[in-house]
Amino acid sequence: RQAGILAAAGIYALDNMILRLEEDHDNAKELAASVSKISSIDIDVSKVSTNLIFFKLKNKKYSDEKFINELIKHNIKIDSKGNRLFRMVTHSGFSNNDIGHVAEAFKLILMK
Repeated sequence: RQAGILAAAGIYALDNMILRLEEDHDNAKELAASVSKISSIDIDVSKVSTNLIFFKLKNKKYSDEKFINELIKHNIKIDSKGNRLFRMVTHSGFSNNDIGHVAEAFKLILMK
């Protein structure tokens, strides 16, 4: 039974999400470029080749946890890898229109 549930998710992804991959990768590159303009963010935009974006937070004012909590207030969820390293992921629930929202939230939080 559990294998059937996983298989259904895989079949859905193959039938509906393959064509989205290029859009997710493009959104990731554009999002990385947008947040790289913020001086408190250290990101190598040239390394963004999939839908994963890794960056370091240079702003010492925020702990990893506090930064994540501030982003959650803006309905933005990212992952901390520890040691000031964070990961963002673009996906089917993230559109090109969301890039500006994320970049603006980063600015609001980090420019306080």
